[in-house]
Amino acid sequence: MNRPTTLFAGLLFSFLAAIGAAHANTITVNSTADNNVTNDGQCTLREAVQAARDDNMNQSNKDCAWGQGKDKIVFAARDPAAGPVIILNTQIQLSSDLIIQGPATIRSAGSERLFRIGGQYEIDLIELELEDGNEIGAGGAILISTGAATVLIESCVFRNNFAANNGGAINNFNSLVTIKNSEFITNESGANGGAIRGSDLIIENTYFTSNHAAFGGGAIYCSGGGASQPVQVRRTFFENNIAWAEIDGGNQSGGGGAIMSYCHLDVEETEFLANMAFGVVGGGAVLNGSSGVATIRRSLLQVNSAGFGETGSGSGGAILSQGRLVLDRSVLTENVVRGGLGGGGVMFQDSQLSEIVNSVIMNNTAQFDQTHALSTQPNQPQSGGGITIFGNSDVTVIHSSILFNFGKSEIHFVPSPTGEGNFQNTLIQGAFTDETCDGHDFQLFNGGNTSVSGGNLQYGTKTMPTCPEIPIVKPGLTFASGGFGVSTPGGLMSFDYPTPDYFGPAVGGGVATFCSDPVVNQRDLFSFARVLPCDVGAVEVPTQ
Repeated sequence: MNRPTTLFAGLLFSFLAAIGAAHANTITVNSTADNNVTNDGQCTLREAVQAARDDNMNQSNKDCAWGQGKDKIVFAARDPAAGPVIILNTQIQLSSDLIIQGPATIRSAGSERLFRIGGQYEIDLIELELEDGNEIGAGGAILISTGAATVLIESCVFRNNFAANNGGAINNFNSLVTIKNSEFITNESGANGGAIRGSDLIIENTYFTSNHAAFGGGAIYCSGGGASQPVQVRRTFFENNIAWAEIDGGNQSGGGGAIMSYCHLDVEETEFLANMAFGVVGGGAVLNGSSGVATIRRSLLQVNSAGFGETGSGSGGAILSQGRLVLDRSVLTENVVRGGLGGGGVMFQDSQLSEIVNSVIMNNTAQFDQTHALSTQPNQPQSGGGITIFGNSDVTVIHSSILFNFGKSEIHFVPSPTGEGNFQNTLIQGAFTDETCDGHDFQLFNGGNTSVSGGNLQYGTKTMPTCPEIPIVKPGLTFASGGFGVSTPGGLMSFDYPTPDYFGPAVGGGVATFCSDPVVNQRDLFSFARVLPCDVGAVEVPTQ
């Protein structure tokens, strides 16, 4: 009789122990000090993390509640809305399943990062302000030094963090990191990734502003992540981030004012505004590196700039693509490249199987200028005001509009035996000539191998003032609550033109057979189905 009873009791004990292990405790931090003093009645953040890690009711330090399972650390504060301010003298190692729930501000005393995460743990950081990390290595605020962790960062602010190496705020070694509803402000890297360096990132509804990298990726730098470790960016805003591309071992390198990626990069419904890439490479907003695969959908890239100060330096005012790029239902406008091979909107360099679909490349500028001043009027035009295709690039442009860009040509091909551009059902129109600049006629295409198929409309005549004058009537972009447009974090982006039929020549100008046989994306920039005979270009007038 006793043996079955003993066995049952043992099984019951094991079952109850398993339930207890899954249970999580709440540990309350009631002190802003940074110490680990035994049994003084004060539970500091450092002691709370240790208690969560120990998972032991008999822990020697009784100041904090004991930990068990995935514990939650919270903060007692006189002002529950703001939370306490805790200044750390040294970093805290996070090495257990853990939630740290603010509000709280956590700062470095100035000599180290704030947190290091190692091991196969689940870490959630919620409603925290992480500031003033100052690290001689990588990860100014957080270093994730393992490829096995799962980290959630939600409703956090990273401000004024610095890393002499990569990742001014966060350096991630291939762990899965999800960032939601957060802000990265004035973080800086002495190498790559002014805010973040890493792959396997999911970023949603987040704001990156005024982050700087000495070399590449003013906000984000990604390398080494393949299709299984992409960088996914959704409904996010990048503003005033800078990649300086300083001298590295005697060579200038870097670029990508907002993002420099050698990963699988997937961007959707995101805005890039006034980001900048200095140096010899370029990509004012995005640099898609040679091993990168980048898809940018339903996004706005505006007033980004690349390539200042040196002859032949920098290209791609908005985007420089050295890998495969798919630009889909997006707008590139008022971007500037001031040197190099042009590409005021986008530069393709040995970029294979790339596509521009249902997109607008408009009012971008390619010129040489050493003044570093965006306000300077265009006066030294370079070829490729809209697009430059260079080297072994294979680029197809479908249902798009390339127009009113400033340069010696809208589209520039650098001669190459293998490079090719193919334009299908696209509207190409020039706003400027360079007659008063160096005596040559304006060109829509310049150099290279070009093939056109199906219903393109091309206008090379002078339709606006000659350079260096600024157009009297300049198409622009505005945000509105209704009408046609592209969904962005700021609302619905609509086109604001002087008259409803500004793009009138494109209406009905397509070739019916091109839209039906073979079938080629029959939806326009606004996701409306085309009616045969289809329009040319990405923009349709409201009467359609």
